[in-house]
Amino acid sequence: MFQPANCISLLTDFGLEDVYVGQMKGTILSRNPTARIVDLCHAIPCQDVQAAALMLQASWQFFPAGTVHLTVVDPGVGSDRRILAALSAEHLFIAPDNGLLYPLLEDGTIRQVRFLDNPALAAATISPTFHGRDIMAPAAARLAGGFPFAKVGPAIKHAVCVHLHLPKPVLKEGCLQGQILARDHFGNLRSNISKADLHTFAPLAELLVHICGQQLPLSRAYTNAPPGTLLALIDSVGCLEIAVNQGSAAEVLACAAGEPVTVRRTASAFSLERL
Repeated sequence: MFQPANCISLLTDFGLEDVYVGQMKGTILSRNPTARIVDLCHAIPCQDVQAAALMLQASWQFFPAGTVHLTVVDPGVGSDRRILAALSAEHLFIAPDNGLLYPLLEDGTIRQVRFLDNPALAAATISPTFHGRDIMAPAAARLAGGFPFAKVGPAIKHAVCVHLHLPKPVLKEGCLQGQILARDHFGNLRSNISKADLHTFAPLAELLVHICGQQLPLSRAYTNAPPGTLLALIDSVGCLEIAVNQGSAAEVLACAAGEPVTVRRTASAFSLERL
């Protein structure tokens, strides 16, 4: 059961060069002066709903029970797109209905969804270009302070929420085929292949990762490869990652989101099977 902890996480594509993040925090604190606000990230590429959705999915569980997670990447601001408030067992999420919450709906994290349309939760004056500040931030402040979730607006079925197309790895021609989804600040490249996918495919010690003409065995940590050397490993959220020890895989490989990644079993593994 959700019990508010007066904690709010913020995830946006606003950057830190402008006043937008500060205005949202001011709006929250004006309505809930004791709220704890945590900046998850404000460097999401502009209007990149998929990147924000994946970051939220990878991060929310590291916050205390009772946290309200406010995510504002909103290319449809001012249109007739809806705003959602959603509940898991112990967390609450607020976001535009543009696919941001879809990974959490798909994996079963979210159990209840409502349209956020109670005018009592919004600012007196609403800018059509900044619903994050004037609708979502005031609602997050009130909900973090104990406003009843049942009063934010009408309940809806998961199926009517906007779906986000997320590419899935596939098993084809004896290989596990996926792609790069995102890069981080260090130039590490995260794929859509999970540790669970790899375990299902073959023992980790028998795997070789192929990307941009490179063939890489799985490493345990960055330091398993010499400085400046490419490697493949399982990252901190359990996804297959391509990295360079003390360098940038994105720069070395000159690739970005969408780049194919193929996982094959080693020749020695096949040879052992024939014995």
